[in-house]
Amino acid sequence: WNFMPMARRPKMNAIKFTPEMLQAILDGRKCQTRRLTQQAGAGDKLYIDERWAYHGREWPLDNPFWRTYNVQYLADGARRRIRLPIATKIAAIKQDIEYPPGFDNLDPNEKERVKDDLQEAWWRKMHERVDAPLPPPFARVVLKITDVHQEQLRAISYKDVVAEGFEGRFEFADYWNSIYGNRPGCAWSDNPVVWVHQFEIVAIDMKWKEAKNEDTGTA
Repeated sequence: WNFMPMARRPKMNAIKFTPEMLQAILDGRKCQTRRLTQQAGAGDKLYIDERWAYHGREWPLDNPFWRTYNVQYLADGARRRIRLPIATKIAAIKQDIEYPPGFDNLDPNEKERVKDDLQEAWWRKMHERVDAPLPPPFARVVLKITDVHQEQLRAISYKDVVAEGFEGRFEFADYWNSIYGNRPGCAWSDNPVVWVHQFEIVAIDMKWKEAKNEDTGTA
């Protein structure tokens, strides 16, 4: 486990990638993505909503107002111990927890116990769902959009094919069709207008790539 302190972050929207494309980003092989709709504007930041697993939490003895969450990122198996203030942790949880009748009338200690049990159950539920959204405070990869423009899909150059994380146009075309091929007017042969997002990785709170190598033993 690698301890990962968290700083206050501005609110950001999420963007998703397939596991293969996320790995290409982690490896530094991908700095473009083509989408049918605009995901953000130049200068905006997006965090990657990736598959993750929850492995429990701890209460630091040195500070009762913080809690540490054990999180694993499934793309590469890297693990993090993320320390969050209690208030930040509560804000990170989805607002779909149903508190029992009379909860607001409980004494403070009992209310905290009930709240903690319900929130732990929520986290366990998220652990069982492989499609559970990644809470923003747990995001390890943040992208900054450096350029956005529109073009025909098949106008992609060889240079941009490489920037997309592929070795050739046929490989990119096959990948595009695996995602959009069944949508009317969206296949490679349809040559739809797409939004090209150029991005760079923003390192927040830690040098995540170095930490990844320490966790997984990869170079």
